[in-house]
Amino acid sequence: MHTLPHDDAGFLHKKSATEPVLLAMPASSALTAPVPADLHGRAWIADQENLNPAARARLLAACQRAGFQPDIRFEVNGPLAALACVEAGLGFTLIQQSLARIIPDNVILLPVPELALEIVLYAVWRRQDARPLTARFLQQLSLTPAVAPR
Repeated sequence: MHTLPHDDAGFLHKKSATEPVLLAMPASSALTAPVPADLHGRAWIADQENLNPAARARLLAACQRAGFQPDIRFEVNGPLAALACVEAGLGFTLIQQSLARIIPDNVILLPVPELALEIVLYAVWRRQDARPLTARFLQQLSLTPAVAPR
């Protein structure tokens, strides 16, 4: 799910985790501590805009706030495809920190604090769901009280 359900959709949700987003760049880029100005005009890899327009808008807005415009030259379907493009030296991308364990040797991951992006994970369930399994799942996540979507 890319966006939370609307209030009238009959769902409840609760933020359950956040994960930092890191800059993935080819080791050959020779940037040791990139600042936003270093990223302006560089080739970028991003998820296909039509798959998640909200994510593309967040990426562009974060880059603009940081003071640069990414040159999105390649669109891919998912972070592993983006990472493969970085490994091939095709450009830069942003990936979630949990993928750090599978980064190839010729890819460097660095934080860029000015971008201030993170992945936010939500548990979402039906408002009227009385199944015991749902109740146990929510208890395990310590998800009480529930929050109605925005």
